[in-house]
Amino acid sequence: MKILLILLILLIPTCAMASDTVLDTYYEFGRKGSSGLVDEEDLTDEFDYSKYNVKFSGKLNDSASYYAKYQYYDKDFDSLENLDNRFHYGGVGVDAPLYKNGDLLIKAGPDLEFKKKIYQDSKNLDYDQIKFDIPLTFKKEGDWTIKAAGGINSYHYSYAPRDQLKLNVSLDVSKKLFDEKLELSAFYKYQYIMRQKIADRQETTYGGVMDLKIDSRFIKGLEAGVTRGKDNTIIFEEREDSFDYKYLNWHIKSKHSFPDRYKTSLKYTDMTREYADFNHNFDGFMIENPWDIRIFEKGALSLDMKLGFMHKQYRYPYVASPFAFYNDALSSSAELGMKNDWAINMGSDVRFWKYPARRTNDKIYYIEKVSLDKYFFKKDLTLGFEYKYTFKNFLHRIDITESVYRFRGIYKF
Repeated sequence: MKILLILLILLIPTCAMASDTVLDTYYEFGRKGSSGLVDEEDLTDEFDYSKYNVKFSGKLNDSASYYAKYQYYDKDFDSLENLDNRFHYGGVGVDAPLYKNGDLLIKAGPDLEFKKKIYQDSKNLDYDQIKFDIPLTFKKEGDWTIKAAGGINSYHYSYAPRDQLKLNVSLDVSKKLFDEKLELSAFYKYQYIMRQKIADRQETTYGGVMDLKIDSRFIKGLEAGVTRGKDNTIIFEEREDSFDYKYLNWHIKSKHSFPDRYKTSLKYTDMTREYADFNHNFDGFMIENPWDIRIFEKGALSLDMKLGFMHKQYRYPYVASPFAFYNDALSSSAELGMKNDWAINMGSDVRFWKYPARRTNDKIYYIEKVSLDKYFFKKDLTLGFEYKYTFKNFLHRIDITESVYRFRGIYKF
């Protein structure tokens, strides 16, 4: 199957090489912690890994496009050796118009994805995943958009009776009003899941977003949205578990600009999650305030700075829950670049965790990042390198260091 995936991915861009094809690839390796109940918690184990990703995308003609991608991911855990695994992932898709008349456009395009995950010592967890969707889009430029889709998502376990077949349909609707200053959108997704050995399950996801553009000196826009739904943790790449849950998230965001050199936003997000078969329900909120600053621009040379603050806290429904925490993060980075020639980016993050019910879990992360990009042939070719170093300072146990390296390349045919 791996050979078939590679041949398929190589075949499509070869046939379309003359039509604005882009090759985007990277190789990454290093060491990091696995995510647990939420993204920033390392509740399981550290692991060494390597990852290779390649993606072709381009136009088949003036109005049709395609993509083809492949990824290989290998994990080697320190303590939880039964979770050592690797997976192959591939996907192809086409987006082609069916009808176009003035501002009205109707287009469709199938998306096919395949994933094969293999565990070294836990064969009962091995599975093949096949996902196939057919989206259909109706769009009137500057006015409204309707997207409908239907598809299947199948998980087949080779050595255990844990198969799942998900049948899904979805609908997204958006409408622009008042000369495109206000956009309202709503979405709905329904999945019926047939499972071996356990009861079938129905999952619904729905919500809406309001995006308002404001033409004032300091406030440029307001955004608000809400999502309610059901899902399973197996969808997260870094997680090695499978738990059903339902959730409710809502957010409000303001966008600001101070002359032309300073841009910022302030976003509040409220999150609630309830598991069906796992006793770690939680609720919490997050506040984010990123800043983009243009320090100077002189000819082709420019210097940009990014600053950020984030506060997050989660509460669990147990009075003395050891998992409840407060998380504050400060980030900064600067990018110096010569247009169509090169760019260098350096950044630092500091992240603080406090666990009121179990202070022995308190920790501080110090993160250093650097990246280099070199452009060739009027930016048709980009070669880049990224390095990330993390020092995890645990206040009551042994500290941990992590390093991640990435080599990347982008080529426009």
